[in-house]
Amino acid sequence: MEQVRKRLDPVKAELRVQVIHHDITDDNVVGRREISGSVLPYAVIDFGDMTKSWLIAELATTCASLLHHGDGDPFSILPAVKAFHAVYLLEKEELIALWPLIVARACVLLAASHQQLRLDPSNDYAAANAAHERIIFETATSVPFELMEKAIFLALDIDLEAKHHANRKSIVPSVDLNSATQVDLSIDYSAFVAGNWNSSNIKQQILFDAARKTGCSLTRYGEYRLTRTRVNSRTEPESFALHIAVCVPAGTKIVAPFDGSADFADGSLILRDGESNLHLNGLDIRDGLAHSVSSGDVLGVARNDQGGLGIIYVQQSEIVSDALPQFAKPSQAAVWSELCPSPAGFLCLSIDASSMQPASLLEKRYKSLAGTQKHYYENPPQIERGWKEHLFDTEGRAYLDMVNNVTTIGHGHPRLAENVHRQWLKLNTNSRFHYSEVAVFRKDLRLWRRMGLILYFWSIAALRQMIWH
Repeated sequence: MEQVRKRLDPVKAELRVQVIHHDITDDNVVGRREISGSVLPYAVIDFGDMTKSWLIAELATTCASLLHHGDGDPFSILPAVKAFHAVYLLEKEELIALWPLIVARACVLLAASHQQLRLDPSNDYAAANAAHERIIFETATSVPFELMEKAIFLALDIDLEAKHHANRKSIVPSVDLNSATQVDLSIDYSAFVAGNWNSSNIKQQILFDAARKTGCSLTRYGEYRLTRTRVNSRTEPESFALHIAVCVPAGTKIVAPFDGSADFADGSLILRDGESNLHLNGLDIRDGLAHSVSSGDVLGVARNDQGGLGIIYVQQSEIVSDALPQFAKPSQAAVWSELCPSPAGFLCLSIDASSMQPASLLEKRYKSLAGTQKHYYENPPQIERGWKEHLFDTEGRAYLDMVNNVTTIGHGHPRLAENVHRQWLKLNTNSRFHYSEVAVFRKDLRLWRRMGLILYFWSIAALRQMIWH
């Protein structure tokens, strides 16, 4: 609540006041069943909750009640914010105050329910409310205030002032990173086959293998990584990289890129200068490193993680935090990339991942294909890879393939791909020509039939022919 107060103090004098319904929540919204069977909000009840207060508090109350319906995703409030803003234009100060008020509401709800249960432990109504109020509280406090403030502004297409940083120095001045191999961990990487991207150490091994050839290697910021995908999951994976991993020879000196302070948290070294917060992981910190550092000071050296090579993880942040996520969900990537911009400047090069916008790619599709060539979904995911019964889009999300006319072995079977490759290099034709593979295939089919193979036919003629032979 102290953080809430600090964030409200600068704007509360500018918040508009009017008569509001201060409890538009699950309990006070009446639904009406549509012909389709779905229930849509129809009316509001309990006008004893009418009061004169901040206009934005009405929306904050409603948004807080939505949090326990959002599967733990704080971004689930954004459609409600957009809908409210479309009808009643909110001012900048009100948008700044919105998330702090939601957090305050979550705190008060949880405290009140626990107080009620302490006074009346047998109150089933209070006990039931306490369960989802706990979800509201945990969701509201799971993310930084700055993240949700930016998410709200971006959802409403309101520009925020961009921060401009001074030119930065490299943290590894002794290594020419322009010659480093940029590894590809995206869905397009050709060496990802047969599900090997699921190996726990695949990313590190790719970095090490690349560094042995050129001396150093690195990953790309802003890349959606196939290595982060999760099959059979209802939720999107945290696949958007918010950091850069640099593989350099063990013992490589890591230096401060600016004058500032050095702090330590959970094995990380955090440098701060009032503009940026630079998080570094994977180095052996120099003994006696002072809290105050100057540009060029040696912070430590790269560890020997494998075969004389070490990996340094570099991440930049606009917020003061001891712990940052190294990856973001695709739906939250735009916001997190505002809070954790690319640290490439601290490596003196630009290696961020680039991708074609889905809208422009769809436009190219429309120009290239006939109008009769339809596609699934109004805003279709871009599917670029398959493995067994799964499909994967360019953001690293997995889908269960229940649409394609694929064989029972699914997508990406290595043995099938190998044999097709070998045959097509030699000959690619049909069975009307005479060649040995046709006879061999027929012989194999007969052997499988004796083993109890069940054959399915789409053609009566083909079935009769098989029976005849």
